[in-house]
This record gives sequence, C-alpha cells and structure tokens, in this order.
Amino acid sequence: MHNFDCAKAANPQQCEARKKVYKECEGQTGPAFRQCIQQKMPAAECSKAADPQRCDLHQKAREACKDKVGPDHKACLRAQFGVK
Repeated sequence: MHNFDCAKAANPQQCEARKKVYKECEGQTGPAFRQCIQQKMPAAECSKAADPQRCDLHQKAREACKDKVGPDHKACLRAQFGVK
C-alpha cells in the first residue's frame, strides 16, 4: 500500500490519507491493525460522493461501530445496514 501511486487513483486525496494512516498503524497486526485503521482514517466527504445518501449511511454505521473489533464489529455493521 505504501508504494501505491495515488496519482492514478480514482480519489487521490483519499488514497494519500489511507497511505498516511497505514504508515501510522504499520507496527500493529491483526485486529489491532484494523481497529487502528478504523479509528484514524478520516471520514469521507459525502457531499462529493457519487451516492451521498449511501455515503451518509456508511458514515453513521462507522461511527456507531467504531469501538468494536472483529466479530462484534461485523455484527454491529450488519445491524446498522439491516443485514440478516
């Protein structure tokens, strides 16, 4: 991920932000790494999204589930999106 050329990405700003967060969390592994990424990754700007309504839904789910890890995180996301 660190060597990925963000100039070729669909959203270069988001790509650069992701690279920065991955670098900040690189000393961690497994669930700790994923939680680090979840907590440090800046929220997307929904006003610029292709589907702002869906983006808002994802932001709300992200916020509601931010303190959960692993299976609890997945279960929380499923509940937020109404998935059985």
